[in-house]
Formats: sequence, structure tokens, C-alpha cells
Amino acid sequence: MGRIYLPQDELLAAGLSDDDVLEGKVTDKWRKFMKSQIERAKVLIDEGESSMIPELNVDARWATWAFTLVPKQNLWMS
Repeated sequence: MGRIYLPQDELLAAGLSDDDVLEGKVTDKWRKFMKSQIERAKVLIDEGESSMIPELNVDARWATWAFTLVPKQNLWMS
């Protein structure tokens, strides 16, 4: 659909363009960029688990915590 949900300023700083993303070019620049995005996601997930999930009501807490397990497992395996 031609949409890119990646931080444009960081793509530019990494030397990547929208065209690179849309064309699916996997280069060393792309790998480095994605590695930084994965690290950011890990930090955000950890912060959310420790600070936000405990603030939810009990009924929502378990579902939200379970929802973080799959992406977290995939990120930590990379």
C-alpha cells in the first residue's frame, strides 16, 4: 500500500530512503538500522512491563502481559 511506519528522521540518518524500504533492499545500512529498531523495541517492552502493566486493573493485566510475550520472544531471539 506504499505506507512506511518507520521513523523518517532515523531512516534519513541511516542513509536510507522510502524507496529503499519499498523496494525491499536488504543492505548493511538496512541491517544496522533494523538492529537499532529492535534494541529500541526491547527497551520499550521492558519499560512497559515494569511500569505500565502493573498499573492496569487485574482483568486487563494478564491479557496485556500475555500479548507482550510473543513479540518479546521474537525480539530476544534476534
